[in-house]
Amino acid sequence: ATITIIELTVSGITANDKTYDGNTDATLGSEYSLEGIVPGDEVYLVPATWEGTFADAAPGDEPKLVTVTGLALAGEHRENYIVLPYTTEATISKKELTVSGITANDKTYDGNANATLGSEYSLEGIVPGDEVYLVPATWEGTFADAEPGWHKPVTVTGLKLTGDDKENYSI
Repeated sequence: ATITIIELTVSGITANDKTYDGNTDATLGSEYSLEGIVPGDEVYLVPATWEGTFADAAPGDEPKLVTVTGLALAGEHRENYIVLPYTTEATISKKELTVSGITANDKTYDGNANATLGSEYSLEGIVPGDEVYLVPATWEGTFADAEPGWHKPVTVTGLKLTGDDKENYSI
């Protein structure tokens, strides 16, 4: 006769949502439950060995599959069991970029609040290796009001991203 190993079912492991970082690594919680252990047996998981991997690195509004590997058993009766594969879900959100260095040109009073902007800028927060740029032709500048004055705030709108990896970011 044969005595077969018992397959344990894992539940409760969670993956943390994250912001786009260019990789598929997922951070996992350490809580779990194991179903199928024979009463009195000592068997548990070792959270330090777990690794989570998103199905892909792209951000999105919907949760995506996270595969959990490295589910190692410990305890006196661990040899009598195996762990079934486990997956969970989490979301990758777009990475927010910071724009700086856009300048507004001084102007002579003309009755409107339109501002002429420079085309130089700095875009901070891009993951190394990603291609993301701003499109200066879409920028519009507006003074706080049309009245003459010194050091008036200028609001910049119409900032749009371009480049192969633009979908991974927001401004």
